[in-house]
Amino acid sequence: SVRAATTMGPATQVGLNPRYWNTGTDVPEAFSPDGQTAVVVSTDLAHLQLYLRDLRTSERRVLVNRVNNERPGTARMSPDGRWVAYAWMTYVPRTLGLRVIGTARGSEGRTLIPQQDQNGVRVIGWTPDSASILIELRRGQRPAEQSATSLAWVNASDGTVRIIKTFDNWRMGPQ
Repeated sequence: SVRAATTMGPATQVGLNPRYWNTGTDVPEAFSPDGQTAVVVSTDLAHLQLYLRDLRTSERRVLVNRVNNERPGTARMSPDGRWVAYAWMTYVPRTLGLRVIGTARGSEGRTLIPQQDQNGVRVIGWTPDSASILIELRRGQRPAEQSATSLAWVNASDGTVRIIKTFDNWRMGPQ
């Protein structure tokens, strides 16, 4: 049986901004279809990584390391267990994109939505055949509270975006 941690350790403030805290505990973003592997974006802001954690052995296999001014964000594993889709963010200038990387050792990532003209990208899930990725997408550089947000399907092969519905002034993420 697989058991995930539900409690976090003591929180410490990271930097001068009071919004950024590190609990010292990495929380899974998603799980493999067999429930044996967790997809995790680390909470350590100095060493942000996207990695797979084998829940039987606790082995940690890094898929993506933070690179300079960029870091991985929300992530979901495909239903066939072969891919992880993840948001990718740069700090200065603030841009977000969408990438996928294979779960096999040595896999190379590829960009589906380039880091431009996005104010927010959040990966929600995949189609059952692993062909498309459902995302929240906020375009433009307006403040978040004024941005229109779209639900969109992204083709996992070629990055084609198909907007399903656009909402005015919709806040991304959990409400």
